[in-house]
Amino acid sequence: EITASQTGNDNYTAAADVVQTLTVTKANQNITFDALAARTVGDADFDLNATGGASGNAITYTSSDASVATVSGNTVTVVGAGTTEITASQTG
Repeated sequence: EITASQTGNDNYTAAADVVQTLTVTKANQNITFDALAARTVGDADFDLNATGGASGNAITYTSSDASVATVSGNTVTVVGAGTTEITASQTG
């Protein structure tokens, strides 16, 4: 809340305070994360390159199935055959 006040003087009485509410919402942020190409067991490790919102916070990655691929930092290691989802996240 922001309050506007005005004092009086010899010619004027003090004005009544006027209160207004200012609401500030958080900005949205988006992550851009291109589709990943299929890989084969034995392929070299590869890096993930998601780009994130304006918060400047780091993007973190997770694999839904560590028996298929693991993630360390932004590097993926293929471990075995199957399907896994790689998720890019960023805190607000």
